[in-house]
Amino acid sequence: MRAHVKLKTEVPFYKVFPEGKAPVKSAEPITVNLHELGPTKVFMLDVNEITTSQLGEIVDVCSRLFHASASDIMGQIMEAGMPIRESQIDSVEAYAIELRQVV
Repeated sequence: MRAHVKLKTEVPFYKVFPEGKAPVKSAEPITVNLHELGPTKVFMLDVNEITTSQLGEIVDVCSRLFHASASDIMGQIMEAGMPIRESQIDSVEAYAIELRQVV
């Protein structure tokens, strides 16, 4: 199953994704402990489904927002993933992929 979240237009990395639709690992949020926010429901960005250019843009945006180096942000994303807070999305779309064997 594949899933996308539709980001709210005010989310800093909305424009990174066509129509603000970001691929996520699951259509169901998980609860993680975010540093300043404590337990928070999030969707995890599926970095395997985005382009290198999109990843670079996300790193640039996060680097500016968190006053951290791009290499530190990239390391965090590759190690722990990229959470998207439930409060940052308008909707979730999930769809199944049908696999067919060609004979």
